[in-house]
Amino acid sequence: MATKEEQAALFERIGLSAAQAKKTTDNARLAESLVDAISLAGVDPAKGCDKELGVLLHAVASTKLSLAFPLYRKRIVEHVVKGELPTTAQVSAAAKFLQKEKDGNQIDETAFAAACDLGKRTTDEEVRAAVAAVIEENKQALLENRYRATGRLLGQITKRVPFGDGKVRKVEFDKQILALLGPRTEADNAKPKKQKKNKNDNKKKNNKNNNKNEEKEEEKKEEVADLAEGRLIPWALNTEEQKQKHLEATGGRVQTRFPPEPNGFLHLGHAKAINFNFGVAAKAGGVTYLRFDDTNPTAEKKVYIDHIKEIVSWLGFKPWKVTYSSDYFPQLYDLAVKMIKDGNAFVCHQTKAQMEKSREDKTPSPWCDRSVEENLKLFEQMRMGMFDEGAATLRMKGDLTSPNPNLWDPVAYRIMYTEHPHAGDKWVIYPTYDYTHCIVDSLENITHSLCTLEFEVRRESYFWLLNVLDLYKPKVWEYSRLTVEYNVMSKRKLKKLVEGKYVNGWDDPRLITLAGLRRRGYTAEGLRMLCEKVGVTRSANSTPYSLLELCGRAHLNDIARRAMVVVDPVRVTITNLDEGHVQWLEAPNHPKNADMGTHKIPLTRTIFIERDDFQMNPEKGFYRLSVGASVLLKYVGLFTCTHADTDASGRVTHIRGEVKIDNAAKAKGKIHWVADPAAGHGTFRVELRLYDTLFTEAVPGQAENEGKADEDKNKDAYLNVLNPNSLRVVKNAIADPSLAKASAGDKFQFERVGFFCVDPDSTADHLVCNRTMTLKDSFKKAKSKNNQKKKN
Repeated sequence: MATKEEQAALFERIGLSAAQAKKTTDNARLAESLVDAISLAGVDPAKGCDKELGVLLHAVASTKLSLAFPLYRKRIVEHVVKGELPTTAQVSAAAKFLQKEKDGNQIDETAFAAACDLGKRTTDEEVRAAVAAVIEENKQALLENRYRATGRLLGQITKRVPFGDGKVRKVEFDKQILALLGPRTEADNAKPKKQKKNKNDNKKKNNKNNNKNEEKEEEKKEEVADLAEGRLIPWALNTEEQKQKHLEATGGRVQTRFPPEPNGFLHLGHAKAINFNFGVAAKAGGVTYLRFDDTNPTAEKKVYIDHIKEIVSWLGFKPWKVTYSSDYFPQLYDLAVKMIKDGNAFVCHQTKAQMEKSREDKTPSPWCDRSVEENLKLFEQMRMGMFDEGAATLRMKGDLTSPNPNLWDPVAYRIMYTEHPHAGDKWVIYPTYDYTHCIVDSLENITHSLCTLEFEVRRESYFWLLNVLDLYKPKVWEYSRLTVEYNVMSKRKLKKLVEGKYVNGWDDPRLITLAGLRRRGYTAEGLRMLCEKVGVTRSANSTPYSLLELCGRAHLNDIARRAMVVVDPVRVTITNLDEGHVQWLEAPNHPKNADMGTHKIPLTRTIFIERDDFQMNPEKGFYRLSVGASVLLKYVGLFTCTHADTDASGRVTHIRGEVKIDNAAKAKGKIHWVADPAAGHGTFRVELRLYDTLFTEAVPGQAENEGKADEDKNKDAYLNVLNPNSLRVVKNAIADPSLAKASAGDKFQFERVGFFCVDPDSTADHLVCNRTMTLKDSFKKAKSKNNQKKKN
């Protein structure tokens, strides 16, 4: 057995400090556990390992789990070695989860992966984004109460990025708070005046704390435990035989699915579903199907199928298999026949209106008691096309006494004489979504059926049907859908906007469709960041538009090439440069990434600057250009204005001045510019499309319908709050000539203007750029001002 000195030497070889190594050897059980963890990790005791791995192994050894559960300790070490638990916080979270488990063979892999963020490292940029989001959400309180309002914000940030670097979190928080509030004042440091206590205060405080603790516990249950089980349904249990057969098919692997209906373009809410389904499976080492729930050929098109495949790939996800519910039409038909034979389905001739009335009255269909033989014959006639559309349906015998309307004898098959975009013309009867969805989940051995909360009411019918058919029942878990302010996500509403020509197609950059967001310039990385920040819970919420911009901006800031473009130009003559002077300057493509290279920009006697970068009579705090003032021209040096011409209205038309070429010069103001490239060549012009939100209300149409009964609400009220200024086109912005080589999809930061993306409408002679977002979040401030004006 190794001596303490030998153990200490070993621990130093894995990166522990001498003091930490000695302290570890003083705890015999901890030292033994660490030695074992080092061995499990395959580390050569003579050579040791890098400090990062050593710290993580020490974290493994330090957990209570490590000392009591050697089987789980081995598992955690394996995850550490693979890089799947890159932080000590994740190691602790994994140990805490496993410590509650009694049987290592019964672990819910999805819940385990979610509990410790298995396989993922929270980046410093994500931490900074979380800090910015929390500060933005609490901005009003911070401005009103200053530093007294900061107390609980770090906790909110930690909740969003529990496995982020704590030092980065604290440093960034202090930095952003300082930028917002400035240094602490004497008033900030003053102790608040004590108020007289009321005898009921303690009782209220205790109740408040208890409520908060209960809310936190409830959130934890929702995020982890409910992911495994959800709301329990009596007939949701599987038999031992079903469990065994399912286990043989999956090998214990987690299998999820993203099941879109191909009846439109995907929107941002689908991105959350894609990210969640693929993410849950990936964290657990499982797989995900892309399955098209194509049960309604009247609404589905191949163009939608192709779009969905392409956009899932663009988001960065690769399906294990691409399947179609229509691939299972033969099995679905056979199972419908089985239901008839078992007395669980019948052919009905009620019209849609008659069916709705009888369901509301909970009265059975006149045809519900037909014999099995007659139902089989009629169903076959339906399949052969011997009925008109709407003349017959196959309905399931559910439970008309149930409080859940989804069990009131729902339709399983209906007649449609429409060619199917995937199955062709093989069928004239098509299964309904409610009949198909759960069955295909079972046939594909889906382990976790994850869907949004509006499907929670279908839980009874989902498990009832699988129980009736004696099929395996996946675990079902519902989560809140993603909604973003100043947008609509309903496919019906999006379709009306497109077909009514309120927008220019499904990929209009003002829409929240993924095609629209991509065309506007958002990256897949930015959208995935948003999905992670929003998280997955069962609580209804509305995501601020500013958070979407913040996540998009965070990634674009890292990858977008810089260039200079003047939106509203005014001519400037540099009088101390000769006519015909052309000097080519090197400008970095990115100020913090030299690997992105440089581009050349010309400096000539004539340049253009932004009109709002000049004031004839400068207001207090204006540090840009005015007569007699100096400003830095980016990448050039100090420019001093000596004269300015104006027209009859006082609008500046021409500026003159001198430049001192010295890129190291300093001044309070710095502006961008673009030069006439050379005499006789003219300027390089671009078309800018400056987008704003499509609607003027955070929840479009809500104000008009507020207080109205459901039957009185205007379902198209959202159309009455379309933003007339959602698009402003600048036809002749002046750009630096390096943009002439830009291609559709290229991302740029036009310095001091915003992030832009080259639009597919561009041609060789005409460059069109879409504004993705401004450089800073001016959105919330502008909306607040508008709302204040309305109140006044």
